[in-house]
Formats: sequence, structure tokens, C-alpha cells
Amino acid sequence: MNCEFADPEHLVVMITGGSKGLGLELVSQWMKRDNCKHIVVLDVFKSKDLEQLESENGTKLHFYCCDMADSQSVDKTYDEIFAKYKRIDVLICNSGVRQRERFLNTKEGEMRSIFEINYFSHVKLVRKAIHTSCEAAYRLHIVVVASVLGFIAPKTLCYYSGTKSCLIDLIDSIRHELRRSIALSVVAPGQLSTSMFQDVKIDNPFLAPLVNHKKLAMRIMSIIDEGYNGLFMYPFYCRLVPALRCMPFGIYEALRKYSKMDDII
Repeated sequence: MNCEFADPEHLVVMITGGSKGLGLELVSQWMKRDNCKHIVVLDVFKSKDLEQLESENGTKLHFYCCDMADSQSVDKTYDEIFAKYKRIDVLICNSGVRQRERFLNTKEGEMRSIFEINYFSHVKLVRKAIHTSCEAAYRLHIVVVASVLGFIAPKTLCYYSGTKSCLIDLIDSIRHELRRSIALSVVAPGQLSTSMFQDVKIDNPFLAPLVNHKKLAMRIMSIIDEGYNGLFMYPFYCRLVPALRCMPFGIYEALRKYSKMDDII
């Protein structure tokens, strides 16, 4: 992308879910960048690791307590942030939760909470970020962290996978509605080396290796540096997963059974 940020030497970066895991590593990476003036972190709590980063450079890192399941909290927090910093150069939608019960056992309140956190809160932030920059010619880069499970859903993760699928399709569509100075990148990794799925044990790590979240954070930084649009899937096997949905049902079921994906979660 040839279009420059409004002020390349004083970037304003917003990261949701930045207190732990991939989000925390992204915060750490941005902290090392001299051209990053403000890092705005939205999360429901501030972890000790984030507090440590804040203590190292409190003038750069700014934490906002925001319940992503509460649409009013999202509205209020974003309006407060934009009123203070006037613009967002990079928005990384990373926050997410997984379901703990099967389809019929999940209570309606929990189901709605999953969709609010994983999908609707991000839709709202993306809309606000685009709306507030729609009259400007400077660059806006939005990165949405989805999952390979947005293409194929294990039997006990219907709601989680549904939210990730929604994100992938949403960005794919709106990318073609907007001006070229807005980059929309979707990252759809396999299982990360974070706490969300630490109870999931993969029988064949050669076929489905864990994705090191620190390395993934570095890849995301590269995507932003280069201004890349598009869908990015890691590791390599993830790029083959969408093709499974096009196969005859019998073959598809046989491959699911072979992978044991419905048994390990």
C-alpha cells in the first residue's frame, strides 16, 4: 500500500484483548517501535504482565477497562479514546472467548456474550474506526484475528467457530466497499500456544503444529509494515482446510474422523 499514515512517526495503535496471549505480545512488539506514540489497550482486566510493560513506559501504553460483551461500554470507550487521540492508525481486533458447553447446553446469555465479544464488538470498532477516518486520505490499517476454525468447526465449538466465520466473511465483503487507503487484513491461525486452548492435546503435531503466538505477532507486525490486504493463514495446513468443505460428504467425514478434531476438544 502506497498511502502513508497521517503521521508515520507518531502512530496511534489500538489493540483489543491486549492483557495476555497474542494481544500482550503485540503490545510488547509495538512498545519497541520508536514510531509508535500511543498504544491503546482495551480489555476487561489488566494483567500483571501488562502492568509490567506499562511501568516501563507509561507515557506510551494506555489501558482502558472495557467489557467487550457490553455494547454501551464499547461505544463509550471508543468515543473517549477518539476524543483524546483524534485518530486511530492501526486497529487490531484480537479479543475473543471460547465456549465451554455443547450447543444445547449453552445458555442463551453465554451464547450472546460469545457473539458480542468475538463478533459484534469488533464490527462496532471497525465501523467506528472507518467512519472517523472516512473523510481523510491517510492510511488506516485494520487487522482482525480470526481462526482456521472459521472454516471448519469442531462439534463442541459451534458458537466460537460461527463468530470467526462471520468475521472472515465480513472483512472479505467490506474490503471491496472502501477506499484503497484502508487496509483490511484477516489472520486465521491454527491452534496458538496460548492459554485459550491449552487443554487441547493434538495427537499429531506434525500434521497440525502449534502456532507460536510470539512468532505470529511478528508476522502481524510485518503485515502492517507492508500494508498488506487479504487473508493470512498459518501454518501451511490451514490453507488447505477451506477446500475440505467442497469435498463429497463421505470424504469430508472420513477426513474429520482421521484428524480426530471432534474428539480432542
